[in-house]
Formats: sequence, C-alpha cells, structure tokens
Amino acid sequence: MDNVSRHHDRAVRASPGVPVYLAAVLVYLMSEFLELAGIAAHDVDMTRVLPSRIHLAARNNDLRRLIICNLVIAKTGVLPNIQDALQSTMAPWHKGNE
Repeated sequence: MDNVSRHHDRAVRASPGVPVYLAAVLVYLMSEFLELAGIAAHDVDMTRVLPSRIHLAARNNDLRRLIICNLVIAKTGVLPNIQDALQSTMAPWHKGNE
C-alpha cells in the first residue's frame, strides 16, 4: 500500500481498512481460482493442483480470463490452440509420409 501511495498525490489518503479489504478480495479470488483448478485436476484424475491446472482453469473460464488477461504464471505452458489454417499446411516433403 505504501508503494502505491508514493505514485499519487499526498492529498489522497487511504483508510486503514483498505489493506484488510484488499486481502479479503485476494482471498476470494484465490479461492475461486483454486476451486476451478481443483475441478479441472479432478476431471483428469490428478490428486494435486499444479500451476498449469490453475492456468488452464482460469483461461477456460470467460469471466476469469478477463481478470488475468495479462498475468503470466511461471512454468504453465500455453493453451493448446492451433489454428486450422496452420494445421492443414504441411511441408511438401512431409506429404508423402502420411
């Protein structure tokens, strides 16, 4: 909170309850993400929730995707999304090996 206040005018003051409210919002968001990740892990018969499951669960949910649109989670990979135009074009030397 102190770091945020350095970049703003000193006339703007925050209530002492702001960090408590912010912590409550973060706890709620994390519980939502962990619930979705737990469901995703259970669907593929995993017993642990990995960061990649949190990432996949959040990216597959429309509302959560808006919340974490610019977030990068380390060691989670990317969503498997290959466009059809890229999949259909093969190099000429690979066409005979089908």
